[in-house]
Amino acid sequence: MEIIESYRDEVTGEPRNRFVAYLGTIPEQDCSNKVLQEKFWRGADKKLRDICLSASDERLIREKLLARIPRPKSWDEILKSLSGFSCRVMKRT
Repeated sequence: MEIIESYRDEVTGEPRNRFVAYLGTIPEQDCSNKVLQEKFWRGADKKLRDICLSASDERLIREKLLARIPRPKSWDEILKSLSGFSCRVMKRT
């Protein structure tokens, strides 16, 4: 996910795009993985804090991100998604 700003070239008046920020990535097939969702959102939150956006722009960006990548509601939700995994403890000999 990237933030791109649209503007008009001052000389030619042609529409242009300007890169603003890279927010992160998550493979499309992994968009339902709760752990990867949380990892994406932690990075995106930090990057959104680091750039200066108006409150309305930040809200719009977050809405668009949420439409593509859901945000886990709680740690319980993340842990429940991991319940199918087993854990093995390896002994040192």
